[in-house]
Amino acid sequence: MEDIKNKVVATSNETAQNLRDFIFGDAHSHHFEELALERAPKEVACALAASVLVSPMVSIIDKCIVQDIASGGQFMNAMKIATKEMVMNPRAFVSGLSFRLTVAVYFGTYAVANLSEMFLDMKEIE
Repeated sequence: MEDIKNKVVATSNETAQNLRDFIFGDAHSHHFEELALERAPKEVACALAASVLVSPMVSIIDKCIVQDIASGGQFMNAMKIATKEMVMNPRAFVSGLSFRLTVAVYFGTYAVANLSEMFLDMKEIE
């Protein structure tokens, strides 16, 4: 009985260590084979893709929050209207100032973060 208990404890300790290694073990172990000139355009493209994918929802929520404050409690109705406008007239939505500004802000943020991480990886700074 004691032998089984020791095996269970050893297995649970090993499982816990594996879980810790999985969660925290590779936090700073990026090893890229690419040169900075090859990797930088990919990082910028990823930043652009992420910002374009995030910006529609952020723009709609931002617009609805402003309308909610102005009209006094119609947030869900404003969400419905803004989403319908985006689906029914995507060209006008994408060319709108709020969407373009949101894309610009998120693109700048993601690009700086990605390029900073790339630089730190290239210099092997953790």
